[in-house]
Amino acid sequence: MRNTYKKAIIGVGRPRCGKKTHLQYLADELKAPYIDMGEFLRNLKTELEKNGKIDPLLAPLANTGYVDNGTIMSIFKHWTADKLKSKYLILDGIPRNIEQAKTVLPFLKNNGGFTVHTLWFSTPARACMDRPARDGREDDSPEKAAKRMLDFEKMTEPMFDLMATRTRLLEVDNTHREIHAVREEIAGFLDIKHILSSAA
Repeated sequence: MRNTYKKAIIGVGRPRCGKKTHLQYLADELKAPYIDMGEFLRNLKTELEKNGKIDPLLAPLANTGYVDNGTIMSIFKHWTADKLKSKYLILDGIPRNIEQAKTVLPFLKNNGGFTVHTLWFSTPARACMDRPARDGREDDSPEKAAKRMLDFEKMTEPMFDLMATRTRLLEVDNTHREIHAVREEIAGFLDIKHILSSAA
């Protein structure tokens, strides 16, 4: 019998680890809202630069590409307000550090009634850096990708113990594996193997 409780699925992993491929697949197959905070902030930064009118709270985003945790949480809560009734919710790029996780996890549970699952992609740094850059991403040059890798190790990697304690966590080895094998492992963990029959 298929589980019917609500699931929030958080993807965490180094830059270029391949998590977006799997999270987008889950969103498509489950018809779930997909919140990609990194992509949202990059698009917002572009719009701010085009318009020239910058909200003081978002000035750091236009100048450095980063904003403080409080602002990120405000954006996140506003963005998810109309998505909390969904049976599934896919999150990518948030939480990005321990402070954000301590806000995001209770928010999802208390406001959305979600059981939170974490897909922690454990692809090693060297394997990630050896993968080709994504087309159209100006922050995915070798130099900028290396900086993002350091940011991950400094800010995001320390979240592991907290996520392992407060969510259901699966470490996903995405190195030199067939996409379908990874999908099967993830679907089994999430108890959603029914989606595999619809895959091409």
